[in-house]
Amino acid sequence: DPEVRRWKGYRDELAMRVHDIIKPAPWQPETFSHAGAAGIRFAGLLVLADWIASNECIYHYLDFPCGYNDNDYWEAAQREASLAVAQLGFCPVFIEEYAGKPIFTNIWPACKTLRPSQAALEDVLCKDPPLPGLAIIEAPMGEGKTEAAIYLAEYWRQQSGKSGAYIALPTGATSNQMHSRYTKFLQAYRPGSKPRLVHGMAWLIDDDTRRCRRRSWEAQAGKSSGFLRH
Repeated sequence: DPEVRRWKGYRDELAMRVHDIIKPAPWQPETFSHAGAAGIRFAGLLVLADWIASNECIYHYLDFPCGYNDNDYWEAAQREASLAVAQLGFCPVFIEEYAGKPIFTNIWPACKTLRPSQAALEDVLCKDPPLPGLAIIEAPMGEGKTEAAIYLAEYWRQQSGKSGAYIALPTGATSNQMHSRYTKFLQAYRPGSKPRLVHGMAWLIDDDTRRCRRRSWEAQAGKSSGFLRH
């Protein structure tokens, strides 16, 4: 099929130009025992990178030099990527670690008297801590399950050397409420960090998302009147 051959030629040429600019170093893993796990991680990274790079309100690729110098374009792309990643909150944040046993009040200093479920969880982590995995916390309403879950997540985060957490809830309304609570937690426990709200209507609630959207509106207004603001 001529169309297939032509598309393959374009694809191969683009791949070679990208390779010539980036000049990746040869790499071969010493061990590779789980192709499925590697594939899932790579797919997640690829989807996230594509989402960022195709969103012109976050990643301003329309402002890049559009000449024939690939190196100039690559340098502009790297600068813009650094800004986009920082704006989205993906930059590493220094996190103070606690030595010794995982005490509940290290995470929640205001909880002077632990609820039964919280005390039971602390006892488990101090005596025979489980490896990171799936945990189900069952307790009545108002028992402090959210605080217990964040306490466990922080402990597992330290065990695995990670720097963040993803908190999923069933609706936008409950996500908005949790976003407010988790923001207050981070302000007290990890100054300088802040959570991002990522559901479909987050731009109505989250200040950072609202600023991104406002810049997009301003850019569109500038284009319609014959100029683009920088």
